[in-house]
Amino acid sequence: MMRGASNSTTGIGGLRRLSVSPRGVVVAIAVATALALVWALARTVDQGQAVASDSRLAGDIQIARTTLDDDAVTAADRTVSIARLRTTQLALSSGNVEALRSVAAAHPGTVLVSRSGSRAGSLGGPGIEKAAEVVTDGKEIGSVTTQAPLDAGFIQRVDSNLPPGNQDLLVVTESGRVTAGSLPIGTPLAVAGTGNVSAGGRDYRAFSTALSGAGSQVRLVALTPITGGVLSGWRLPLAVLATLAALVLLVAWAAHPLRAARPPADRRGPARRSKAAPGNRLPPVPGALALMGETLGATHNLEALLDVILDAAITGTGAVDGRLVRGSSHLTELADAQRGSLTVALETDEPGGTHIVLFPPPGGFSDEAAAVAHWLGIQASTAIANARLHRVVEQHALTDDLTGLANRRRFSSTLQAELDRAERFGTPLALLMADLDNLKEINDRFGHAGGDEALKAFARALRDGIRKIDLAARIGGDEFALLLPQTDAEAAREVAERLRQALLSYRDLPERLTVSFGVSCYPEAASAEELLVSADISLYHAKRSGRNQVVVSRDPTADLL
Repeated sequence: MMRGASNSTTGIGGLRRLSVSPRGVVVAIAVATALALVWALARTVDQGQAVASDSRLAGDIQIARTTLDDDAVTAADRTVSIARLRTTQLALSSGNVEALRSVAAAHPGTVLVSRSGSRAGSLGGPGIEKAAEVVTDGKEIGSVTTQAPLDAGFIQRVDSNLPPGNQDLLVVTESGRVTAGSLPIGTPLAVAGTGNVSAGGRDYRAFSTALSGAGSQVRLVALTPITGGVLSGWRLPLAVLATLAALVLLVAWAAHPLRAARPPADRRGPARRSKAAPGNRLPPVPGALALMGETLGATHNLEALLDVILDAAITGTGAVDGRLVRGSSHLTELADAQRGSLTVALETDEPGGTHIVLFPPPGGFSDEAAAVAHWLGIQASTAIANARLHRVVEQHALTDDLTGLANRRRFSSTLQAELDRAERFGTPLALLMADLDNLKEINDRFGHAGGDEALKAFARALRDGIRKIDLAARIGGDEFALLLPQTDAEAAREVAERLRQALLSYRDLPERLTVSFGVSCYPEAASAEELLVSADISLYHAKRSGRNQVVVSRDPTADLL
């Protein structure tokens, strides 16, 4: 029994000796905070890399589109040149197949079709077709078609136009398989928009777009290999070890006898916005790091991001307050009024730059605080750059490539938002559906390049003829939609009529272009679906009644019967 009692006492003593000291609690909290911070920063860095990749790939696609536009102009010139040749005109006029084949052989990548139906030549793979009718003595005798091919030569021209050092891959796909580019022909590659894909045993980040005029199944895809992020492989363990080592050194430094012997700092004084004691000469570095980690992952909204950055800078440096200064007009005046202030420059696109001015605590800023402010400025500028890149990528995802108008995705979300607003405030909302009447005829006569010019001309008329609060969208093919907030049926009719007349006045098109409109309005149509159906039925009536006119739905319920 005595031995048992002795063991019990020893056990109690052991428990007392194992009790955690306050310093141990602080260290444990610091370690946990640091590990969480490492994970948050790593996740944010990985997300930032993805956004940067998307933005760069979108730029690659834009360069490819510009190159293709140049190729299309060259192809159109070539088509006209072949059509003017005497040998071409004689072959088409006679309809002799052998003569047509001889011309096609002399001009590879050409298709000749006589009025009698005789045909010769081929275009090869996918591309942007350019056709021209051949007329002699006022009589159509046939047509000549060439193309701007989407082949290996096109990919090489795009590569030569990319910025130096760009390692991204470009490919052309048709029906989900590679037809030209940096991957083997026939490689399965089905991607629409932006996302991660696997091809040839590797993972890629991809940005894809359909090419108007090249067929619905033809897409241009930009790819960049996915490398291991901070959260994958050996990078995260290494970052964790480095963080733990830094914490050990920090704790050892804080516990040093000479450090412990220093008199406590004066903690008196006001702290209007700072979460730290302003008289403390050493800013809370781990806290500043944690706040910046939150900043980097907080938002892609630039204005909200700047507010978070300002709060992080005030807390991280021990400032009593701070101001965000846009431009440089008041920067010197504000700094002079606050002697000893710290100024942190941020990399934004504001004229004159954007700065944070931090007001000093009573004891002034320490060297450590200045270093933290400098570090915060660098990390904040990175976060701002990522927000701008995210905005660019998001804009690409919501914009029609050919016309620059909103796409169907943006139109659908805006329609519901505007309808909710109209219901809440009791204001009218008009929806216009528009359809180009003779786009097919223009495509048949002048090729898809002529059709593209017609679509862009109508998009230009829409942009010039609507308000900033209105939304114009291309929702597919030659169909367009307009949302007109705070607009009733009669005002919507006037807008549609003005746009119809504006399109008729365009003189830079190969042929006169007309458009039909169908109009519906809230509250006559009570839901998004009723608005769409009613406007679509009104558009159908406009087309059936002779086209080139505006029809307004006064009673959507009757239209639906």
